[in-house]
Amino acid sequence: IVMGVGILLLIWVIINLMGNIETVFNQIWQQKTDRTAVRKVTDYLSILIMVPLFLAISSSIEIFSQTVVKNSSFGLDISQTLMQWIHCTRYLLIYVAFFLVYIVVPNTKVKFFNAFIASLVAGSNGSTSTDRYGFRNTTPSTDLSQPFLSFSSLSRCRG
Repeated sequence: IVMGVGILLLIWVIINLMGNIETVFNQIWQQKTDRTAVRKVTDYLSILIMVPLFLAISSSIEIFSQTVVKNSSFGLDISQTLMQWIHCTRYLLIYVAFFLVYIVVPNTKVKFFNAFIASLVAGSNGSTSTDRYGFRNTTPSTDLSQPFLSFSSLSRCRG
């Protein structure tokens, strides 16, 4: 019973949080009307399933690529080009996750180009922050400009 109440409370908090995020997006895009309750639940659940899935796959890809590079004892002969593609796939999934949020959450039709640029900026900043403060580095860098280099992850994909 306690677990059921906790799960229901968690779902209620998530839906309210997503409602607040939608309200902010609607203010940005000057949208006056809200979507219906059924549409909110279906859209929010699709975002809440897809975005964490993309982020989890992205993290798994990064862990896989680091493990293969550190331990070549798996017997895998992976070329440098393939490793770069695997590494870039991580960033691509992050960009797609942000793109979905920017397209689906506002209650208006967002232009593809606007959502694309916003997802590049947000995804690059998120990737840079993860690289700086996340599991990749055991000690943070002393370069204070690193979190503000929004497109640094794009340059890593070029090789």
